[in-house]
Amino acid sequence: MSIGMSYDEFWNGDPYLVQYYKKANDYRLIQMNTELWLQGAYFQNALSVVMSNAFDKNSSAKYPSEPYDVIKKPKSHREVQTEKERQKVIEYFTQMKKNWDIHHKE
Repeated sequence: MSIGMSYDEFWNGDPYLVQYYKKANDYRLIQMNTELWLQGAYFQNALSVVMSNAFDKNSSAKYPSEPYDVIKKPKSHREVQTEKERQKVIEYFTQMKKNWDIHHKE
């Protein structure tokens, strides 16, 4: 059958198997769609480099030397702490500006 389930499993197996095969097929379709989208992104990048170099002799456009990083890496503890500190500084100076604006109206 089209979702990868055999006739024997469909007719003689657990009725819930259909649901699991359907979900597995959906995941395969999502993965295939993502792979095709990534292939299109590489093609667009290659075409952009070719066109840029063809029409602009001073262009230094180059195709990436490494593949795109498609795996999201979790932020390290240090990066999280740095972001928190950055937000505190932004809030501090935003509040200082508000206070300045309140006390120095013209």
